Amino acid sequence: MTKQFLHFAFLFLFAVRAISQSTTVTFTTNADGGGEVDSWVHSLPADTNTSFSSDGRMVAFRWTSGGVPFTTRAYFRFDLSSIPSTAHICSAVLTAYTTPDNDQSGYNQPNYGYLKKVTSAWTYTTVTWHNQPTHSSTDTIPFGTVTTSSTTPYTINVTSQVQEMVSSPSTNYGWLMMLRNESNYYDALSFASSNNTTIAHPYLTVTYAPTITGTTPAARCSTG
Repeated sequence: MTKQFLHFAFLFLFAVRAISQSTTVTFTTNADGGGEVDSWVHSLPADTNTSFSSDGRMVAFRWTSGGVPFTTRAYFRFDLSSIPSTAHICSAVLTAYTTPDNDQSGYNQPNYGYLKKVTSAWTYTTVTWHNQPTHSSTDTIPFGTVTTSSTTPYTINVTSQVQEMVSSPSTNYGWLMMLRNESNYYDALSFASSNNTTIAHPYLTVTYAPTITGTTPAARCSTG
């Protein structure tokens, strides 16, 4: 009886360990709109009704054109529906690659940025400055300064917001990327988008584990 119990206990613990270990997946923005999308919008009067979803960049600028100041903001979203809504997110890291437009030389304003959680629906091919979706004023991740203008990967920890998006899939409207200061010029944040043909596209790396009663997040996120 004791041997049978020990054998059963061993098998049970082995099964729990096997199913509680974490899984890592990568999501990439997609130029054809297959669930992972990006676009940006422009405040210049001539461009306020234009969607820049086919551009090779995601840009957040505060600049001037012919003496007229303007602002740009970028939107992007990843389809996270393949992750169970009950999963515990161990980590989530966004990686984006800078373009030559980033932190343009000759200008010394720090290009600190925000990632803000978008709170309403938008369509990447039709989003414009005039019809921007709403976004959270508190659910915000600050980042920067991003000083390189060469093709360099830049990473941002987005674990807390990805947990929210996974736990409540209906609220996954993606992110807004904007400058922290949209009053001062000249500032420039620029990353390659899903339409860039020479620079790697942005991607999101998520490590998650199932929720199992009686186990801690640390144990569930173990890869051992």
